Amino acid sequence: MPIKTAVAFVALTGIAVAQGNSPGNGNASGPKFDVASIKPVADRSDVTRTRWSPGGRVDLHNVTVEELMVNAWHIFPDQIVGAPTWIRTAAYDISAKPDTAANASEVNLMMQALLRDRFGLAIHHETRTLPIYAVVTARKDGTLGPSLVKSKEGRLCGAHPG
Repeated sequence: MPIKTAVAFVALTGIAVAQGNSPGNGNASGPKFDVASIKPVADRSDVTRTRWSPGGRVDLHNVTVEELMVNAWHIFPDQIVGAPTWIRTAAYDISAKPDTAANASEVNLMMQALLRDRFGLAIHHETRTLPIYAVVTARKDGTLGPSLVKSKEGRLCGAHPG
């Protein structure tokens, strides 16, 4: 009996990034910060400080545009496609506050507007089909290799050497 290998495909929503204005760039007339200060960080370090105060005030130190996008749109970094490399490397100190108190979802919309207005960020949402792979047993008797253990949920997971 030949061994069958399954390859499945899954659709993921990604965000493609481009500079400038384009259709589908989100809600341009939504809430915005009343005042915002953005300063480039000369020497990027691994230390990032973020403070999201009640009422919508934001104080961020040493953050990248990628980190801001991940938080503002609730996405994963690998869903950002076609962006220039600087969005992952250039860091900024950002201090912003709304003119009236804002909740968390409004602050996310304000951060999206800040990214559009100050960084010229233009996005569009698209669905892509990407390959994923299934792990299947290669032995006819169904036994696992020496580095695999069967989990309680029935899925396979790699065993860590002790």
